[in-house]
Amino acid sequence: MGARGMVECEPKRAVMREGGAMHIIDVNTSFGKAVDPDPRYSLAALRAELDRHEVACALAYSQRGVAYDYRGGNTEVLAAHRQTPWIIPVATLNPPDSLGANNAEWKRCMEQGVRAVRFFPEEQGW
Repeated sequence: MGARGMVECEPKRAVMREGGAMHIIDVNTSFGKAVDPDPRYSLAALRAELDRHEVACALAYSQRGVAYDYRGGNTEVLAAHRQTPWIIPVATLNPPDSLGANNAEWKRCMEQGVRAVRFFPEEQGW
């Protein structure tokens, strides 16, 4: 994490282009599957795809957090960030679940390095 909480990509993942280094940042990635553990949607598959396209860093969330378990999904994305620091963790929250619980979950995520949050009102039924 850079100054003032800014996200920094790893310099070694910069793509050299005419005129200098360039960082490609994907701001909408996810991994995992809601119920089916299909390997095409694994963290390893996401990392491989990002490598293939020379992406310097990516904001990612866990699909588990969208469909049925936002706390578990947030735990997965935080673990992914610990394994792969250039995967920037994005939390998922379900506000109607419980405002108090969501505040506690958001605080937990922020303390552990989450820098963005995604909401899925249609998928979560609110």
